[in-house]
Amino acid sequence: MALPVEEPDLEEAPIFEDHFLLAVASSREIDERKRMGPDDLHGENLLLLEEGHCLRDQTLSFCGSIGQNQSANVGATSIATVLHMVAAGYGVTVLPEICADTEIADDRITLLRFAEPQPSRRIGLIWRKTSPKSEDYMALARCLRNVTN
Repeated sequence: MALPVEEPDLEEAPIFEDHFLLAVASSREIDERKRMGPDDLHGENLLLLEEGHCLRDQTLSFCGSIGQNQSANVGATSIATVLHMVAAGYGVTVLPEICADTEIADDRITLLRFAEPQPSRRIGLIWRKTSPKSEDYMALARCLRNVTN
């Protein structure tokens, strides 16, 4: 799950950083080696998930208000829907790298990296603080950290 989870009854253990990528229509003439920054999104139609989705909030925290007015009426319910809109040329979107292999099966979409420091989110393991298995969850988190590093 994306961290932090602001729920006092839950415990969390970070596992890895999930970098964000910029998804654009492949029909655009863009040098794929160029690293993008928030300023490169000026004038772009930034396509977002509907309000209440953590990826929307994470994207807006990185991008600020850039493109917010253009995308405020989109409110797509899934990453797949947003990516179909990108492929059709309706705008650009920010995609977690962890989703790239499973969500991008369309040659009409190009993924671009952001400049350093690359925007990212922390992914971690979550469990109830009252769980009698807390030590097991911490051990699992350590194992997962070792595998992902």
